Amino acid sequence: MARIRYIIPKAVLATLSPSAERVAVEERTPPDVLRRLHRALPISWAPRDEYMALLGAVVDVIGEDRVRDHFRKTYLQVSRGTLLGPITEGLIRVYRGTPPGVARGAPRAWDMVAQGMGTITAEVVPRVGTRVLFAYDPALDSRSGVFVNSFAGTFDGFYDRCGVEGRCVVESLDANAGTATYLLPHAE
Repeated sequence: MARIRYIIPKAVLATLSPSAERVAVEERTPPDVLRRLHRALPISWAPRDEYMALLGAVVDVIGEDRVRDHFRKTYLQVSRGTLLGPITEGLIRVYRGTPPGVARGAPRAWDMVAQGMGTITAEVVPRVGTRVLFAYDPALDSRSGVFVNSFAGTFDGFYDRCGVEGRCVVESLDANAGTATYLLPHAE
């Protein structure tokens, strides 16, 4: 069964400022999904379809062009929390504050928060950075790149978290095959 820990959908919703946008997202989210989201412990599991319903509502409200930045902010919130905060801090220390180094921990972090929603692998590209490969069920990205852009925003957050300038590059996307490749170059 594909699922994601409620910490992620809770942060996706919380990152929307308490504004008309958040109200609009809640209005577009099925009531039973929203009820479970508000009642759930962050560490418990949300079914994939519930998360995707929330993500669809977020995209409907903020637009596809703002997904990447929204997930950058979502990552920044989650990376300071009790589940991923210690891991993020450890990776920042071990890899001396480099976003490509933090990206090397992405596969383990993803495995901690999601099951059956795709796999992430990371490989070091000498003198360039870290390449992250994401393979997922194409049904997750029925909106042609929204799910993939949410990951790009998360990876952008690695730069913010490390306190350096930079952005990840989406090197390739094949929505039909369910694959995406990201490059997190070393900060200049």
